[in-house]
Amino acid sequence: NCDTCLPGWAGSKCDSCALGWTGDNCDTCANSWEGDACDVCPKPWGGEDCDRCTGQGCITAGETHTCAIASDKTASCWGNNWEAQLIPNPYNATFMALAAGYRRTCGIRAEGTLACWGDAWMDTALPEGTFTHIAAGDYHACAIRTEGSVECWGNDELGKSTPPTDGGLDTAAFAQVAAGRSHTCGILFDTQRDDTQRAVCWGKETVVSKVSTVSSVVFATGEDRAQAPSTSPSTSPSKQPI
Repeated sequence: NCDTCLPGWAGSKCDSCALGWTGDNCDTCANSWEGDACDVCPKPWGGEDCDRCTGQGCITAGETHTCAIASDKTASCWGNNWEAQLIPNPYNATFMALAAGYRRTCGIRAEGTLACWGDAWMDTALPEGTFTHIAAGDYHACAIRTEGSVECWGNDELGKSTPPTDGGLDTAAFAQVAAGRSHTCGILFDTQRDDTQRAVCWGKETVVSKVSTVSSVVFATGEDRAQAPSTSPSTSPSKQPI
């Protein structure tokens, strides 16, 4: 009876774009929606209108300031503003992830590129390209490129901004990254061990040397659940302060 609109079209006369579609021919996903039917929210967004930030990087805290991604995808910050760490640059940019350092904030913009504002400790040229995850320590930051490798910038004392490039690791297979004051760690797909995921760290030696105590843990990301092998007290990771 020809009473059903073609995909992407809606209205009594099928003359307007359906929810989630845009373009002259209603053949393009609107608002970065994904999927064959343009009905899947892009990460890290959720909700009926893809306006709820639900992933890693939706909120972050530095020394005395905090930033979060608002429903319109812009960055909203509050707290102390001693180094302009509350003023996103560019101001009206939209973001998919944020990471706060000491008095500095960085983020991945909606198009995947990097932006930073606040304390001038990272006022070097930001890495170019597109990224999916970001983390900030006190004076350095790291982000995972779209293809899976990690790029770091800022202070490189103790090698915390120099990711590993050897040891038989597939360094283009990072799933997550986290930055501390003097070291950085990531979850890496280990192609040498049946594609399991394990922790890899670089930076301060007293921290990095302890990663071997958890290297046998099978890490998971996303909706998967992490699985850790049973350990006796003598083989459990040390819980002493570092």
